[in-house]
Amino acid sequence: MSTPTLAVPFRLAARTRGSGGIQRICRRCLSLQSSQPSTAPTPPPNYNPSLPFSARQYPLTSTDRILKRPLPGTHHIRPQLLMHVDPTKLHSSDRARQGKNAAHKKIVGVVVRTGRMDKTVTVRIPGQRWDGRIKKHFSAPTQHLVHDSASSLLLGDVISLHRLRVSSTVHHVVAEIITPFGKPISERPPIPTPEERFAAYKTARLAKLERRKLRREAGEGKEEAVAELKALGLDMAEGMEAGKGAKGRAQAGSVKSAVTGSVAQAEASAAVASEKAAASKVNERARLNQERAEKKKARAEKQQTKVEETSEEKTGEKVETVVVNNA
Repeated sequence: MSTPTLAVPFRLAARTRGSGGIQRICRRCLSLQSSQPSTAPTPPPNYNPSLPFSARQYPLTSTDRILKRPLPGTHHIRPQLLMHVDPTKLHSSDRARQGKNAAHKKIVGVVVRTGRMDKTVTVRIPGQRWDGRIKKHFSAPTQHLVHDSASSLLLGDVISLHRLRVSSTVHHVVAEIITPFGKPISERPPIPTPEERFAAYKTARLAKLERRKLRREAGEGKEEAVAELKALGLDMAEGMEAGKGAKGRAQAGSVKSAVTGSVAQAEASAAVASEKAAASKVNERARLNQERAEKKKARAEKQQTKVEETSEEKTGEKVETVVVNNA
């Protein structure tokens, strides 16, 4: 007589068999886990970034510290970056820009496609279309590509969107998950807030302005700026030497004329561009255009020579006619 057997689903059996073995992880995931920053200290319960330092008696978080720092000069900031940021956390100049633009209405949609593009999902937004001929509304949903920087969205999630141009085809970012589907929100990566997005933009912008300042000082001949540029590995540091420019000439005590800052930067950029052009392949299209231009120039010179010869022959015939008439 056969013994009774217990039917176990294949998915459950595979999970039970793999649970007792060695857990395997790829190198990329291991590097990402090892490079994760340490958790930031939690702010106190009475944390209020709008208060001055004398009244709050505790340091600001890194995000709020960047938000309070103004951008030098008159820089154009896209209104979509400032639209949903808490005004109490902004600098006075950014708060004035935010007051000129009104926030858009809430946009809610459902995630209908994931995994096709990196950090990008497709979201369907419900809508209706009115048919004036039969006097009836019809369903007319629209689909948008949405940027998901944390890759925390799953198929079927109900989310809200914020308008923000990320690329030529992605004009929205995820704001929050209203109703998760499957995995709970606590087990997913956190979604960046509008304050964190604006702080990241400010950080990148301030770093760019600092690099621009270093290039300007390196063109004037400051040794510290040249050393910092070389340490950063920037192309503008190649070809620059200390002691160039008006300040560098004064520091070195040299009486010889030297190149000004802007000219030094142009020469360094030209040297780097020439090296890159020599290392890269010759542009086939540029070569063909140059050959066509040379042929056209040769054809024009030949035509000009022919015209001059014809004019000389006509002039000689006229001279002979005049001599015969006089005779």
